This record gives sequence, C-alpha cells and structure tokens, in this order.
Amino acid sequence: MLPKGPSGILGNCQVAENKTEYPLEALMLFRNTAKSLQSGSILAALIIFLALPLAAAPQRPGGVDSRATYFTKTKVWFLTANGVRSVWYENGQLKARGPYKDGNRQGSWTYFYTDGTKQAEGTYKDGRMSGKWTMYHSNGKKESEGPYENNHKEGHWVVYDSKGQKTGEGNYSAGYKHGTWTEYYPGGNIFFKGEYVRDIAHGQWTYYYKGGQLYQSGQYNAEKRTGPWKICIQPGGPCGTESFSSPSAPRISGLSNDTTPASNTQDPADLLDSMEGSKDVPPSMEGKWSNDF
Repeated sequence: MLPKGPSGILGNCQVAENKTEYPLEALMLFRNTAKSLQSGSILAALIIFLALPLAAAPQRPGGVDSRATYFTKTKVWFLTANGVRSVWYENGQLKARGPYKDGNRQGSWTYFYTDGTKQAEGTYKDGRMSGKWTMYHSNGKKESEGPYENNHKEGHWVVYDSKGQKTGEGNYSAGYKHGTWTEYYPGGNIFFKGEYVRDIAHGQWTYYYKGGQLYQSGQYNAEKRTGPWKICIQPGGPCGTESFSSPSAPRISGLSNDTTPASNTQDPADLLDSMEGSKDVPPSMEGKWSNDF
C-alpha cells in the first residue's frame, strides 16, 4: 500500500519513491474540469494537480535525510543509500539502520525506541533473522538474548526483568520452547524447572518455594499432571503424595515479579493460581523485526 495524501477527492493521491497514483474519481474530475477551461487555465490546473503528491507526507523533521521517503502505512521515513537502509520515526529519531542488499536486510541491524534508547540488535541473512539477537527494555536494560535461525528462535535463550535480573532461561526449537526451561524468583532462586515439547509442558516438572524448599514435583503429559506428585504444603514440609489421572494443568504462563508465593497454605494450587493473568516469559518476538517497513 502506497502513502496517501490529505483527505478529499484530489487529496487521495499516493506517493512512494518514484511512483504516483491518483484515484479514478480525481482523474475524472480533472478531465471534466479541463474540458470547460481555456488552455492557460488548463496548464495552471495541471501544475496544481501534479503538485498534489508533495502534500502527501508530513513536514520533514530535523535529522531525517533530505533524500528519505515517507511511508504512510507505518509512519516512518526511510532511505536506502550506499548499501545501508536507514529508518526514522515521524519525530526524526532514528528507528533502525543496517545493511540492505538485493531487496533484503543483510548483516548487523540495530533498532531504537522513539527516545533513542536501543531496542534490539542482531543479524539478518537474506532478510531473515539469523544468529545472535539481543532485545532491550525501554530503560536500556537487557530484556532477552539468544540465537535465531531462519526467523525463528533456536537454541538457548535468557530472559531478564527491567532491573537486569535473570527471570528465565531455556531452549527453543523452530520458535517453540523445547527441552528444559527454568524460571526464577526476584533474587535468583529457582521458581520452577520443567520440560517442554513444542511449547507444551511435557515431562518432569519441579516447583520451589522462594526460599528454595520443594513445593511440588511430578510429571506432565501434554500440559496435564499425571501419576504421583510430591506436594509440600509449606516450606520444609509436611509433604505428601497425590496421584493424578487427567486434571487440567495449573497455570504456568510466567511469573510476575510482584507474585509472592504462599509461605503456608493448605491448598498447593494457590501459588500457581496466583499467576493468572501474568505475562508470558519470554515474550515472543516472531516477526516483530521482519515486516514493520
């Protein structure tokens, strides 16, 4: 989709690099008007008509190269020159920059928030995310880090909170959590360690109280607890065993930094249920850096 001009019949012209397209109703209006005008008026009308695309983009802010083109769909300015593509926000702040070859992003790219703080950095191969990527919180602290392969997370990833503390780590395969994942309480003690198969909890899982004492331990089968589970109703016990056939799995979507585990409870599900509504950790970045401009 090409950038559009101001609203109105004649204003809906579209501009992108060296292309200009006018809506059919605008062309018809010009033709019909021209029939009733003298030749001098026709020339004036033509000049005005052809100048309409110049109003399609907002005023160029300081910091944006004079050769840059405005892209209405994502409201950014962009320029490809000397093998490098640069992208600016509407306010003139640099949004992204990196090598651009044969119509694809290649090599090392860096992205920025609107205030200039670094948002992400990593490498592309033929337009697809490949190799090490690092994402950052808006305060500049590292958010997550790990490898991509063919636009999907692949291998070991580590996730951090906005204070720089590690909150989780584990493996991805083709963009899915796969293998052992560990999430941590604020302060660094393990909250849980468990096995995933393509984003599904499957295999051995163990949960811990904030002080490091065992909370629950057992097996998942396709996100359902199965077989005997050891459950300690408070740190240090007493502990018992409960058998499961096909109950629904407790919520395990992530641990909020504000979540406080129960230190003494008669209901072992309280801790996990307290996570309802928490944000998934780590957040999916699939496609975020691929199709924005």
